[in-house]
Amino acid sequence: MKNKKMSTIFGEFIGMILVGVIIVVALLVCAVVLGFLLRLAQALWFVN
Repeated sequence: MKNKKMSTIFGEFIGMILVGVIIVVALLVCAVVLGFLLRLAQALWFVN
């Protein structure tokens, strides 16, 4: 019973880490995409 409890806590811990990593990756991707769009918009603005 004690071992089972430990494994569930460990599983929840891993799940929390995975969620955190996914959130960080998503934020990084959003930042990169926004930066790219801003540069693209500036380039188009300068061309016009």
